[in-house]
Amino acid sequence: MKYLIILNICLFMLKIWISHGSDEQDSLCSGDQACIYQCRCEGKCLQDDGKCPDKARCDKGWFGPRCQYQDLANSLGATFITNPINADIGWLTDGNDCTCNTNNKLDSIEVKWRDTSSIPLTWTRIVVSDPESLSRINLQFIPENSKIMRSCLNETYSLQAKETMDVRCNDNVKITILNLVGNLTSLCSFYISGGRNIAYKQKAVQTSTYGSVYGRYHASQAVDGKRLSDGAMCARTNPERSPSLNISLQSVYVIQRFVVQANLDNRYLSNVRLVIRTFDIDKNVVGVSQAVTNPFGQVYNVTLNGSVSQPVALISLSLQGEESSLILCEVQSLGECPAGYWSLPCSKQCPPSCPDNCDRDTGVCNTVCIGYSNPPQCDTVCRNGTWGVNCSNPCSDRCEVTCNTQTGLCDQGCNGFSDRLYCETECSDDSWGINCSQKCSEKCHEIKCNSRTGECYNGCKPGYQLPACTKVCQSGQWGRNCTRSCNLNCYDSDCDSQRGSCLFGCVEGYRLPHCTETCVNGTYGRSCSARCSSSCENAECDPFKGSCYKCAVGYEGSNCELKTFSVEMNSFRIGYAVGTLVTFLIILALLLVKPYLVQWREKFEKPSIYDQADALYEARHNYNDTVEEDNYQDKEDIYQNCVVFQKEVDHGTEEYQNLSEYEFVKPK
Repeated sequence: MKYLIILNICLFMLKIWISHGSDEQDSLCSGDQACIYQCRCEGKCLQDDGKCPDKARCDKGWFGPRCQYQDLANSLGATFITNPINADIGWLTDGNDCTCNTNNKLDSIEVKWRDTSSIPLTWTRIVVSDPESLSRINLQFIPENSKIMRSCLNETYSLQAKETMDVRCNDNVKITILNLVGNLTSLCSFYISGGRNIAYKQKAVQTSTYGSVYGRYHASQAVDGKRLSDGAMCARTNPERSPSLNISLQSVYVIQRFVVQANLDNRYLSNVRLVIRTFDIDKNVVGVSQAVTNPFGQVYNVTLNGSVSQPVALISLSLQGEESSLILCEVQSLGECPAGYWSLPCSKQCPPSCPDNCDRDTGVCNTVCIGYSNPPQCDTVCRNGTWGVNCSNPCSDRCEVTCNTQTGLCDQGCNGFSDRLYCETECSDDSWGINCSQKCSEKCHEIKCNSRTGECYNGCKPGYQLPACTKVCQSGQWGRNCTRSCNLNCYDSDCDSQRGSCLFGCVEGYRLPHCTETCVNGTYGRSCSARCSSSCENAECDPFKGSCYKCAVGYEGSNCELKTFSVEMNSFRIGYAVGTLVTFLIILALLLVKPYLVQWREKFEKPSIYDQADALYEARHNYNDTVEEDNYQDKEDIYQNCVVFQKEVDHGTEEYQNLSEYEFVKPK
């Protein structure tokens, strides 16, 4: 049911399009203007005015308004080469515009002809299912006497329906191969114009008319549209030297080809050839060609040498060689209106807005620009971001910059897609960017990222920040996606971006690695690197400043730096204290009796200078040794003794004065 509905819609559109072209042309016919053209509709024609019956398609090999244009994609032994090779393209030339391509890989179709060496390229018709693809299909060809494929240099377009566009090549060129390339995924039909039969029911005159018991063979029978297979009678001259048949056209036309069914058998002749010439309105030769003799009823496909775009007013067919009869059963001169004219008789001029390029069947100015926005002039290029027919299509957002204004293809590359131009194949999971040239960051979790932005789908590994996971965390942040803050107890508030451990240690009172826990007992300071004083009770102190919570036994002061005496000391300490006291008393006693001993000694013996020096030297060492002790009072006593002794030396002889190097200096 679905396909039936689509078919009916297509047929309805075809009917409207055909009737529009025919009615427009019929309104111009009057008097002797020969507006009746041969019916080329599928099946038997219901009317005698050249129109097709309702819902009827064209005969195979014909297309266009009134089905009057020969389709060279379906005649002259046309053959096709596809890419991929041997792709099924039966839908292309079945005459049904509703059957379309289903092979998404089809990207080119090459056409060549077996029954002719070349054909004039005038215009083609492309039918698609997706209107957007119309401007993405390009025509290329190999010109006659060349081996190089090229495109048309001067193309014009005409939109016949939303999905149907005519492409005209105005290069006045004959070709040997035609190539259809580009986006063919929605292609439905392709027609190549071989022209319409201009000679049909035109005025024909021959040099003589052969007569027999069966009747006379008039010249008009060569242009009545009937072949031998249709029971046609042929035009025929009497045997004579250079017999000919001339066809005078009611208007000037561009003639590209001839199809002639003739009897050139002439069994008794060996050197007879058919020559075809065309002339302009001033009787100047436009084109000429010839064909060798062939069996009776042979059909000739003749392409004229010379211009295929210069207007023709007269056609002449003649036999050259020995005396013979010219027998022509059917003559078709295939062409169209010259540039600047339109209608069936090609008698109307194009409007002033497009004096040279109106539609040759409807007279409508070119309404289509490809890559330009102002038909029919088509000289204003599409603005950035638009393309196609009259710049009506927006460029794909998959293009990196913008698209080709004519084709819409991403010539400058695709963002997030690997197939440059069409941008249909998305990047693999681990790549992104222009034509997928960038690799997702290795710091992505699972290494998968957005094909266009490089943003990691599942976030970053620890230590890297979103979106692309290419940058390490900012100072003060760490962890997956850098969502965690470094501990405030980190020195300089900075930490390892992956693990969160403090890079420069902890502030006072906290321990590594994360500086979240205070120092253990016995330690304090930055990163708990210092040990509490042994003068602290249990070696425990404030973890921040190192001050003792409580002094150990035997110590006192704000920092427990002073030792104290306690009766409760153990026996060792008591013995040590008693010994120290006894020693102190002995020294004190000696100091008290020392002056008397000295005087007593002087009475008996005057010491030598060396004895005095040794005594002074020994006193100094006693002082220095005492300095090493902690008891300040002992230091003071020894010092006083030394001073006394120094004074005694000062009162001595001059020799004693030389002992100055042993002088004592009280430390600060």
